[in-house]
Amino acid sequence: GTSDANMETSEINMGTSDANMETSEINMGTSDANMETSLSRQRLKFEELEQIIVAVAQEYMGIDQIALKIGRTSQYLMNFIIPRMLRNGSLERLYPDIPNHPLQKYKARQNLQKK
Repeated sequence: GTSDANMETSEINMGTSDANMETSEINMGTSDANMETSLSRQRLKFEELEQIIVAVAQEYMGIDQIALKIGRTSQYLMNFIIPRMLRNGSLERLYPDIPNHPLQKYKARQNLQKK
């Protein structure tokens, strides 16, 4: 009697393993999207992060755009990274005379890109 019940439950388990196979294929598809944000899982030196931002900010971009592209929070960039890059001249503001302009954007300085 119990072997028949075991056979039924094993068939049920086999049915759920097929569902798991389908979801694992879906997860594999999203791994490409996660590659771009995998930077957010790494702790990078300032210089490495600076190089990434310089490569990304070839044209004026808002802080949110930069943060999204490099996988960091805009708050982190505004508090720690952007001010340092502005001081060392690797980044420039769209509105240099108005630091808190509501539409402020940033771009890599041309002279540093040719290194």
